[in-house]
This record gives sequence, structure tokens and C-alpha cells, in this order.
Amino acid sequence: MITHFADKNTQAIFKGETLKRVPLELQQNVLRKLQTLDAATCIADLQAIPGLHCKVYITPLWSIRVNSQYRITFTFTESPMDVRNVMYSDYH
Repeated sequence: MITHFADKNTQAIFKGETLKRVPLELQQNVLRKLQTLDAATCIADLQAIPGLHCKVYITPLWSIRVNSQYRITFTFTESPMDVRNVMYSDYH
């Protein structure tokens, strides 16, 4: 479950708000990935979905691929899954 966001834009997208400065298609992709991240009960749930490309980005930061340009990064603890510092960003 997501318990903390690293920025307001990611949190707004998760809440279903529409951001004018972010393309709608990107927002929809980010929202789908955030919902998947929120529903995960362990990191293996995320790694089992090939399209997410869930992997360690820079220890302890993990990433999920949104598209070829954007990633959602986060940290977590297990038992129960506590996802923190969630943020989508342009990783290039």
C-alpha cells in the first residue's frame, strides 16, 4: 500500500485529479501503474508482471516503467508492504 508520496503531482494523479501541464495519456498510464503498486502485497507481485519492468534503480530505490521516458520510483518495506517516496519522473 502507498503511504507516502515524494511529490504533489504524483499524489494528485493517484487521487484522480487532472493536471493541465501533463499529457492526459501519461496521467492515465501513471495512474494504472500507481494502482498496481498500491494493490501489491509484496515486491514479488510487481516483479511477476513483465510489463512493469520492476527492478532496483539505485539501492534502495526501485522503479516501475511507465513508458520509454518515464519511471515511477519508490522505496518499500515488506510485511506488510509499505510503499513510500513514490514519484513519477523523466529518468533521462
